Amino acid sequence: MKTGYNFSEILRSIDIAARVLNGEKFSKGDAAFEYGIGEITINRDLQWLRSMGLDVYTRKTIIHISDINSDVFPKLAEMFLSLQNHTDISKAVQSLHHQKGTSFRLILISKAISENRKLKIEYNRFEDEKVVHYIVKPFELKLNGLNWILRAVKEGEEIIKYFYVSRINCLHVLDEKFEQESGEEKVVTSLIKFRFSPEVKSQVIDKIWFDNFECKEDEDGYLILSTQQPLTNTLAGWCLSWWDKIEIIEPIELKDKILKMVNAFLQRNAL
Repeated sequence: MKTGYNFSEILRSIDIAARVLNGEKFSKGDAAFEYGIGEITINRDLQWLRSMGLDVYTRKTIIHISDINSDVFPKLAEMFLSLQNHTDISKAVQSLHHQKGTSFRLILISKAISENRKLKIEYNRFEDEKVVHYIVKPFELKLNGLNWILRAVKEGEEIIKYFYVSRINCLHVLDEKFEQESGEEKVVTSLIKFRFSPEVKSQVIDKIWFDNFECKEDEDGYLILSTQQPLTNTLAGWCLSWWDKIEIIEPIELKDKILKMVNAFLQRNAL
């Protein structure tokens, strides 16, 4: 890290670069006014970005970055998130070298979270591959393996949803702010019942990854498992891992979710 720059200056410099990479157009004077500093300080910020290896230049005072695919920015993203006290991020940020645009979006999302500002996102949905637009209140960035996930509430709703950052096509940090709500996260769950074949009932307990469930054996030797869970892709994938050894007794919505997953897979991977 280059000496002579404090944390707030580094965060500001990387934030400026992230906004430029996200498609915002503003002059050095605009940036100076917005951040409440002098234009000479903005010049110093841009010089620091150049010293880190990012190709930053100005045309008619508008700030540009010529190589948006540069390997430099994931490293700057790692630095930014580290200074924001995110943990265990090195491996994840390194993986973003091959995911165009995700690094600078992490910066903007992290900033929106810290400032309680709403986000407008264009999102590529998992279940049907449709591109949809949401305004969300962002609460947390979570690391799941090598994937960054945004926990946020869609406008007009109360339930926290999960959005893969790599599937956000574009985003805009809005000026509108929101209040952080206290209390526990609201999650919609459903009563779920499974019926497992006798030959796998000894394996079921070892492979259950959720809490709060009941198991009992029926008169035919089948294991009946009951639980209260949200209907997630993870649960649907777990059901598929049992092949023909599982029967979903209820709810019908879980069967529909799995059917959509299988149909989408077959359409993309038809023999």
